[in-house]
Amino acid sequence: MDDKLNDFLKQCLANMQAHVTIAELTKVSPSWGHMNYMPEVHKYYYILDGEGCFKLNDTLYEAKAGQLYLLPAGVKQTLSTSGSNTCYKYWCHFTASIGDINPFQIMKLPYRIEVDNALSGFVETLFRDMIAHMRRKELVSALKVKSLFFDLLHFYMERAEITEVRTEASLTYEKMKTVAAYMNGHLASDLTTEELARLFHLSPNYFTQQFKEMLGVTPIQYLKRLRLAEAKKLLRTTAMSVTEIASAVGMELHYFSRLFKSSESFSPKEYRQLYRKRSVIDSRE
Repeated sequence: MDDKLNDFLKQCLANMQAHVTIAELTKVSPSWGHMNYMPEVHKYYYILDGEGCFKLNDTLYEAKAGQLYLLPAGVKQTLSTSGSNTCYKYWCHFTASIGDINPFQIMKLPYRIEVDNALSGFVETLFRDMIAHMRRKELVSALKVKSLFFDLLHFYMERAEITEVRTEASLTYEKMKTVAAYMNGHLASDLTTEELARLFHLSPNYFTQQFKEMLGVTPIQYLKRLRLAEAKKLLRTTAMSVTEIASAVGMELHYFSRLFKSSESFSPKEYRQLYRKRSVIDSRE
């Protein structure tokens, strides 16, 4: 995955909203199962013991201990037991969105990962604490549940390969990704919302609304972030003057200096000096 795409996906994930609706530890009955249904919620299953048979779309999985499943909403599922030793599992249902888009259509993840024995206790603790906090009445318990859920998602995504898919539901994502790439390639230009909207034959207001729903910021705010990130890179890696860097990222010097200090709490020159001092210290250690 290239750096620009990686940065864009990070921004998408930063704006991801999620809510755990239920979490439990269950030993399923021999009659447990669901046939060819498409749930409206996402699900996690962590198998502790026993066996089961999961068919997800057209792929058949033998569910066994040590496996963690992520079953996205909208995926055709057939779930059943496969013997007398039925599945003993932690599980939870949750909703998730990035703007109005299903994140698991933007990022295609495998439906299953294997959890090493050394990490099984960590995963069990996440589920156990999630269940405990969902049962508590304290106000902060809701925040703890969300924190534990994102820890679980982080654990899963670190061990799963992400691939992009193009579906009808992810067209907005594809457009926004193209806009971000265009911005990166034209940092020195005097870009406007109107110009960016014209790229996709959209009205500026509608374009701004769609962009903010996806990334949580307006196109111009996102462009400022890109320019500041590029400016910091140039300050660290080149001998260009601050004036030259301001021009390279499409800003007037006085505005660039003011925006940089507001964002970083240092002027561009102070930032460069601080980075060089840190580099010298690091080289001595």
